[in-house]
Amino acid sequence: MNETDIKVSVIIPVYNVEDYLRKCLDSVINQTFRDIEILCIDDSSEDTSPQILEEYAQKDDRIILRRISKVNVGAVRNIGLKAARGKYVIFWDADDWFELTAIERMYSRSEETDAQVCICDASDFDSVTEKKMYHNYIRKPYPETDTFCITDCVDRIFQITSSNCWNRLIRKDFLEENDIYFPESDIIEDEAFSMLTLSLAKRITLVKKRLIHYRANRPQSLMNKIEQRNSPAVNGFWECYRLMNKRGLLDNDDVRKSFVDRICGLYIYMLKQYKSLEQFNLNYNKSIREDALFTKLWDPSWEPTPFVAEYIKARNETSEEYLFEKYLELSKARSFNKAEIKDLKAKNKKLREAKEK
Repeated sequence: MNETDIKVSVIIPVYNVEDYLRKCLDSVINQTFRDIEILCIDDSSEDTSPQILEEYAQKDDRIILRRISKVNVGAVRNIGLKAARGKYVIFWDADDWFELTAIERMYSRSEETDAQVCICDASDFDSVTEKKMYHNYIRKPYPETDTFCITDCVDRIFQITSSNCWNRLIRKDFLEENDIYFPESDIIEDEAFSMLTLSLAKRITLVKKRLIHYRANRPQSLMNKIEQRNSPAVNGFWECYRLMNKRGLLDNDDVRKSFVDRICGLYIYMLKQYKSLEQFNLNYNKSIREDALFTKLWDPSWEPTPFVAEYIKARNETSEEYLFEKYLELSKARSFNKAEIKDLKAKNKKLREAKEK
């Protein structure tokens, strides 16, 4: 493919996704927007993923393969970013799939508005139940203008979308000029990348269509492992703080409030993900009761958001008190989330038995 024809570089890290890779690649090579290169970077897969990539590369010369040895996903994405030749880049995951008009819609919107970042909505697909879930990856309120930046929504900039990198088309020169990259350590690397991108972009635009189908609850996924051990999340937010504080982005109180709300929201969400009482207790203490970053950033005189209020309340409770109270709330509300109630009942039974010994 002639380099001058490349408008968008699609960067796809690959690791042991043989069950999902064909569906992903089919949705990429059949995009209605054709002027793309597809950088597939295999991180030493031990299944048939490399053979599947070779098969597709034989059929489509826009696919560029690279095999590397045992690095983390942040490093893989940085390798793709450095090699990208398109005006725009997009970071897609090999276990997801995409609407065939996704790149065309986002590219057209970016060109029309001269945007540096274009964000689209997405749907989730639960790999266990095989049901679609319609969470909002674009969240109101947001500026009702063709483009916006942090100064237009300073107190909500990190709430407008999730921290995932896969639902945005980004100008490569914007990333280069602002030295934005993925951290390469044991952290949730999307957080720092996303927060810097949202903070520094002068023109952000939206495509309010669900163009991405995110495969959630996949047992082997990196995200599922992270949700069961939250050190990467804690380390990730400290890295966000370091990178943003270095650039003076947290000097504004409203930005700090939005940053803290994002931290508290993720930690409260993760409390529902742990698979054992031991795991819950360990991470509850680490991310809530002992989190020094919250203390560093939060001013007690500020009015807390709902997430921050719940987080502050949890900091003053033991993990056992929090679990029991949560169980009572669900029971009184007669929640339809029967699995969660059953899980909390089991945890409370273990707590009572432990206290009686």
